[in-house]
Amino acid sequence: MITLLCVTASAQYRSGGSAADNVYFGGGFGLSFATNYTAISASPLVGYKITDEFSSGIRLTYQYVSDRRISDFEYTLSNYGGGPFARYLVSDRYFAHTEYEYLSFEYVGSFNPSTGEYNTEREGYNAWWIGAGYIEPVGSNAGFFVLALYNVLYDPNEASPYASPLSIQAGFSVGF
Repeated sequence: MITLLCVTASAQYRSGGSAADNVYFGGGFGLSFATNYTAISASPLVGYKITDEFSSGIRLTYQYVSDRRISDFEYTLSNYGGGPFARYLVSDRYFAHTEYEYLSFEYVGSFNPSTGEYNTEREGYNAWWIGAGYIEPVGSNAGFFVLALYNVLYDPNEASPYASPLSIQAGFSVGF
């Protein structure tokens, strides 16, 4: 059995007032688990509303994986990084989104016959996500959103923390 939980919170822009009123915070939290498998992720962000339609900011990412599915073999991995993002509101409900991400990611590498264990290795990974989203308002400053992103730098022959170049995200945003 696999269970996935993803919660995202982000602030909404309020026009007028000081420059500080254009700053918003948010992020996401993910949890996936199955028998002998756990994955946890967190990705806080801070953004700035440059115009009524355009905003930009930075997102940080941390991912933790613990896997004990293979008999007599257990490993834990940590990935971390982040990068800038930009978002353009095309209409009241549709938006374009792009994001550069750099991750320092860990993966199971070579087998060490002298210890009988697998070594973990770490590499840098670059992703450039491009896509679009839809937000459905719920109340005056909250909404449910769906975001589809494609990593244009994805290479299936390269070590990657992602199994696919496509990322579908959904969440609930709440104004602060």
